[in-house]
Amino acid sequence: MCAILYLTDPPSKKLRASLDKPENRGILTVGETDSFVREGGMVGLVKVRDQIQIQVNLEATQQAGVKISSRLLNLAVLVRSASSARN
Repeated sequence: MCAILYLTDPPSKKLRASLDKPENRGILTVGETDSFVREGGMVGLVKVRDQIQIQVNLEATQQAGVKISSRLLNLAVLVRSASSARN
């Protein structure tokens, strides 16, 4: 069984608060904004030209204890969190 939290176009502060809640650990977070995975979300569905691109933040999935299938990872673009990219 897998729990999914799907967030659509949340403001950045609200997104961060939702993702940081301890009760959300072990829950796959999916969003559709361009910055979702850079802000700490796990899987982003982003429109690029005429296609939907799958973006995955492995750091976020590992911290939450969520495992992503290697099949999905082969299709995805790996993106780091904005806070990790600065370090």
